[in-house]
Amino acid sequence: MFGIEFAYRDALYQYSIRQQIALQPNITKGGLFIFEALSFWGNGAPYFLAFFVIFVNSNRPRAFYYVLFLTACGFLMNITKMAYHEPRPFMYTREIKVYGCSAEYGNPSGHSLFAAAFNFFFFLDICHSRARKVSNFVYFSLLFTAISLTVLIGFARFYVGVHTLNQIVYGWQLGLLLAFYFHFCLQDHIIRHITFILSKSPSKIPFFKYISMASVIAAISFISQILTYFLV
Repeated sequence: MFGIEFAYRDALYQYSIRQQIALQPNITKGGLFIFEALSFWGNGAPYFLAFFVIFVNSNRPRAFYYVLFLTACGFLMNITKMAYHEPRPFMYTREIKVYGCSAEYGNPSGHSLFAAAFNFFFFLDICHSRARKVSNFVYFSLLFTAISLTVLIGFARFYVGVHTLNQIVYGWQLGLLLAFYFHFCLQDHIIRHITFILSKSPSKIPFFKYISMASVIAAISFISQILTYFLV
């Protein structure tokens, strides 16, 4: 099963390289401007800004939920890049001229992962929340925006020569998994748990226990990313 997956990934990687080499002579200044702008949009900064605005205007349990989601996205992106340590297309061949270089490994595409994760996270949080009701027009407008931005940001990474198709598709898959898993499986439990903790008086909250647990989890998360590179 894993052999089939690796063979499919390698075939798609090689196909992407050939297509990007063929695309190079057809890259225009206008196309480059548009897709570099989309790449900037997908690099995380706009999403972090949106998260900050929501964070400062939300109650503490929901704010914690947003920060946890953001952390999970960054962790999953880093550990999978370390696990695959797959080169970007311009690292594979000099025939591909890159626009917007990065020294990180290419699989999965971080831009594609963040685009799928954050766009659908916002969509689900707005349109599939029990506390909010939206009209059909708003619902389908936001769904169209989420899908369009996710697809365009992924294609932008292919156009500027920094990711292959398998890296982009894998990023989409991981981003969608995070968005849907957090919303439908974790949201209620996380918010309920933090609400329960905050309902206690400060003198009864075991701060040392929670700080110790958070420190251990942070240390394991950091070390696991390093070990993944050497052991996988």
